[in-house]
Amino acid sequence: MKKQEIELTRRDNLIHVVKFTLFSASAGLIQVITFTLLNEIVNGFIGLLI
Repeated sequence: MKKQEIELTRRDNLIHVVKFTLFSASAGLIQVITFTLLNEIVNGFIGLLI
């Protein structure tokens, strides 16, 4: 079974870069939102205990 090499054009490479950048940015945004929400929840819970 031979592997076929696929030649990507400059446009295809640019599309891949844009997709990767948007995917990474959205993952970072989700991480920041999750951290902020959990931080507020934990601080609120600790405030109730004290």
